[in-house]
Amino acid sequence: MKNRIEIDGTNDAVWNSDGARATWNIATLLTIKKDLKIGDSSLITLPTDNVDNIVNNVLGCLKFYIINFEENFTYIVNFNIIELTRIANNEYYKIDI
Repeated sequence: MKNRIEIDGTNDAVWNSDGARATWNIATLLTIKKDLKIGDSSLITLPTDNVDNIVNNVLGCLKFYIINFEENFTYIVNFNIIELTRIANNEYYKIDI
């Protein structure tokens, strides 16, 4: 592992508003695209309330917007933390970020 990038998603206000959630998801995608190099990992920390729903939302967003997600990233979920590691660099994104 080279670098570890921490992404804070613990602000409950993000998860209570569609607009705020969309903005956070786009910012997270941008961070992953720009800053996560092969061998790097990212710790995405999420709220502990409604954790299953929120984790599924984040993973669903990543898998939807990042084409070839499974070929380029591995992830481990530990309650409210997603550890995302880049293993290849062949993905592209459904949105222009």
